[in-house]
Amino acid sequence: MTTTVLELNVSGIICRACEDAIADALLHTRGVVSAQAHYWRGRVTITYDPNIVTEDTLRQELTNAGYPPGTHGMGGVVDSQVPFNLPGYSDANTEGYDLEKAKAYLAQSGVDPASVTLSIICSNDTKKRAGEVIQANLQEVLGINATIESMDLATYLSATAEGDYTGAIGGYTSSTMVGYLIGVYHSKSIGASNKTRTNDPEIDALIDKAATTIDETERNKYLEECSALLNAQCPQIPLYQPTALRAYNSDLKGVEVNASGTMYFENLSW
Repeated sequence: MTTTVLELNVSGIICRACEDAIADALLHTRGVVSAQAHYWRGRVTITYDPNIVTEDTLRQELTNAGYPPGTHGMGGVVDSQVPFNLPGYSDANTEGYDLEKAKAYLAQSGVDPASVTLSIICSNDTKKRAGEVIQANLQEVLGINATIESMDLATYLSATAEGDYTGAIGGYTSSTMVGYLIGVYHSKSIGASNKTRTNDPEIDALIDKAATTIDETERNKYLEECSALLNAQCPQIPLYQPTALRAYNSDLKGVEVNASGTMYFENLSW
């Protein structure tokens, strides 16, 4: 038997019970020889037979168990169309990543995977690495051949603003949910930061209501409704959300980091 050892960073592992839950889920997967989780490292080590089970399946098993593979502690896997750390977030209508369901959808479509043409554009090395993972997974899981095209930022921004692309790796930063929704999904941002060119009067109306509502509870209700509607439409494919990490001397006073990772140095003092 040929075996392969796989080490993965995982999210949500915080105690010994998590270690046991992860090991139990993996050991019930056909093809897994051994599995050991380490909560203090946030990692899991898996020995498996690649002739029986794939790495993608193992990642899916971890996600199903509630411990999705993470991004070296610097981010988290997301399913929603909006940031999970902002008020107004909702995971309603999300389906997550399901390899078998993806295969079933493709089979039902009647489309020959070899006939699919997908070019993924990116403007820096981080986006390119994400694109390479997607490229490999599409080929291995669905038999779709994707190409990656690197370009300078100005060309990338022009192409995505005009909608002149089939696939693109991007991101958007905002410290408020209203600001995020206006920038990414409001129709007035088409030709700018609304890269998916989403143009839905209902979504626009919910964003506008939230933007003009003073009461926080009522505003979050509109935002959650909008988030759920976007999740159902799925105009873009969420990959991960980075963690904003800041290190500072414990004697420093007035340190506050907002949701976008911004610090205001005028508020700092010793």
